Amino acid sequence: GLRNAMWTVSNFFRGAPKPNLEDLRPALPPLTRHLRESTDVEILTDALWSLSYISDGPNDYIQAVIDAEVVPRVVQLLRHESAGVHTPALRTV
Repeated sequence: GLRNAMWTVSNFFRGAPKPNLEDLRPALPPLTRHLRESTDVEILTDALWSLSYISDGPNDYIQAVIDAEVVPRVVQLLRHESAGVHTPALRTV
């Protein structure tokens, strides 16, 4: 289901060479939505890893994550009860 899909997306973004920014942009709204709405630790973790991989690049990739207006939620997730959520949240910011 959704957990497998989110895991697949995060691995796609982790790949080398880095996917083209225009190919990544359509994924930002669903990632943002799942980060805001989900309480599932695995979904949160993989969505955060996705954002971390996207933002680990040139300035236009970082700006795309900022423009998705997800940074406040990522900062909030730094205080999540699950330590597994902390690392990808920290790497994203």
